Amino acid sequence: MSRRTLLAGAAAVAVGASATARLVTSKKRTTSTKAAPRTTLPRSGAPWWSDRSAGRSRQLFAVSAAGFARTDHPVEVDVAAGSTPIAAASVRVVEVDAAGMVIDTDVAHQYDRGVVPSLVFLLKGKTAPEATRRYAVYFDIGTTTIPAKAVPSLVTVDEHHADEGQDGFLVSTRAGAYSYQRKGASFSSLVDRDGNDWLSYHPEPGAGPMGANGPYRGMPNFHFPDGNFHPGFEVSESEVVARGPLRAIIRSTSSAGGTWAYETAFFPDFVRSTVTKAASDYWFLYEGTPGGESARGGIKPFKVMRSDGVEYGHRDDWSKALKGESWVSFRSPGLGGDYGRSFYLVHHDPDSKPDSYYLARNDGAGVTADDIGSMTVFGFGRFGAKMTMSPDQSPNRFTFALMEPTDVDDAARVLRGAYKDLAVASSTLETSPRT
Repeated sequence: MSRRTLLAGAAAVAVGASATARLVTSKKRTTSTKAAPRTTLPRSGAPWWSDRSAGRSRQLFAVSAAGFARTDHPVEVDVAAGSTPIAAASVRVVEVDAAGMVIDTDVAHQYDRGVVPSLVFLLKGKTAPEATRRYAVYFDIGTTTIPAKAVPSLVTVDEHHADEGQDGFLVSTRAGAYSYQRKGASFSSLVDRDGNDWLSYHPEPGAGPMGANGPYRGMPNFHFPDGNFHPGFEVSESEVVARGPLRAIIRSTSSAGGTWAYETAFFPDFVRSTVTKAASDYWFLYEGTPGGESARGGIKPFKVMRSDGVEYGHRDDWSKALKGESWVSFRSPGLGGDYGRSFYLVHHDPDSKPDSYYLARNDGAGVTADDIGSMTVFGFGRFGAKMTMSPDQSPNRFTFALMEPTDVDDAARVLRGAYKDLAVASSTLETSPRT
């Protein structure tokens, strides 16, 4: 199919778009057409690691990139240790070749007892789309004399943080720093490395009938009017259930209007939220300020790109069910590299429900040249003011993060590398032949 034909097709489905909407990429295939790589484990009877820090038990894993390029991607697995607890300090992860020989002893990892999945380790560096990498996880069951291994922190959590009048958590990653309100159970700020806040929630009263200049901002702003998982509300509870150098997990619940729950996992380069319980229809919103507020409290110009390859100006509204792949990217051209800095959001499990975007102004009128007091209103499962994602869409996963791609194809590569599932195979539990 030619680019010209694609452009014509895109224009035909661009609901509510102005003439500034344009196709910015051809519809390249999103998965490899090659046969899926075999996630072959190291050979049976692979030699036992001879290092003194090798525990008396181990499990082998084969990890396939599953057709998508990966960079420092986290792998989450469960270790089959039975009913007796693993000695957390003893856990070691080494990379091995197909014969089971150790090729890298410095694999960053984190073990969280009582959390599923319990083990996280990094696919260090770049992993090609068709590659399979193999690992051996060594550990002791019960007691151990092995000291804990120091792993550099790529994710940190401050549990004594307050943002815009509410206690919460500050989670800092390589991609950005996230403020998460404890009782609001939601994100009130996302600050990039240059200090720009891509959410800019402010609770000040009398902000105007629309609240677009502060009180309405935040993410994910699930349910209206109960206030589940929205900054400024106090109808939810949140707790950190896992924390370490590679992953932190916050679990939030609410009983406003029924039983609600979702869990957010923070990794070095992206964040994943999973809705586990919903009492009624809901949406997942990004109501914020791409690139941060201007000095006068306005919106900086940005671009909105959809997974169907169409890019819009920041004042162009649209509504469309994003099928196949379901993601959007908000690009601020004036930040980062030549292509700019972007904030992307992905819905892992696309549906036929409409998704939509418009720019809201605080006074409820149309936006003006300066866009003072405005915010984005983007929603997965939002059609006008109607929430369309249903309670039976559970678990329902969403991934989001800041990124600095070099072009549109690189942007798609980065976000697919973050949210697409790996293929993982594991062995049964093995015991050391040593006495």
